[in-house]
Amino acid sequence: MSERLMVVKALAAMMGNKKGLTEEEVMYVGHAALEMGLTEDEHAEVKETLEQGGDYADIVSGISSHTLRTFLFRRVVAAILLDDLIDDDEQEIIDQ
Repeated sequence: MSERLMVVKALAAMMGNKKGLTEEEVMYVGHAALEMGLTEDEHAEVKETLEQGGDYADIVSGISSHTLRTFLFRRVVAAILLDDLIDDDEQEIIDQ
């Protein structure tokens, strides 16, 4: 799996692990997939992760590129702030 795919799957896992995704959150992950230039097959993997959740920490541990980790961090923080609230679980993700 490419690191670009891992970045978007990590974002999808973070979002998919919470209940009640909003349309805005789904679109947010979709835009990240477009920015990363993912193929249709990769986009389908991301959608599956978004729907079923995933192990965020495990996926992130496979990303070695500093640039991609920075991209993911910025995306994660922005995604968390979509609802203007940071709960304890979200704070833990930021700290990771």
